[in-house]
Amino acid sequence: MAGAFSSLELMNSIANMGIAGEDTSRIEKKAGEAIIEEGEEGQVMFFVESGQANIIVKGRTIETVDAGGIIGEMALIDTATRSANVIATTDCCLIPIGRQLFVNLVKKNPLFSLYVMSVMNQRLRAASENFGN
Repeated sequence: MAGAFSSLELMNSIANMGIAGEDTSRIEKKAGEAIIEEGEEGQVMFFVESGQANIIVKGRTIETVDAGGIIGEMALIDTATRSANVIATTDCCLIPIGRQLFVNLVKKNPLFSLYVMSVMNQRLRAASENFGN
């Protein structure tokens, strides 16, 4: 998703904060595995370092997220449970971004918050178009 803050800038911000180094924990998912399940409590969002994943709402794919994208961002905005399923369509490497790192990214580069809002806005529009709301 293009916007005021690119995925390359996001990766650079993560690297500059020291979390994308060799010792950073990453989550690996195989193609077909669930990354996020609707209804579960969310504590982190994910930066998709490599791979591809589908965001599925009510059985419909509303977006395919490629490397450089983010998923699960709503968990850091409110305390509601996850509203979609996210399934790896290829093998994926994910970097978890918890609440404190999220706040630090926003402080370090305010355009990051615009990027997240742009992603959320586009996903809301896609869901509305898919479900006629």
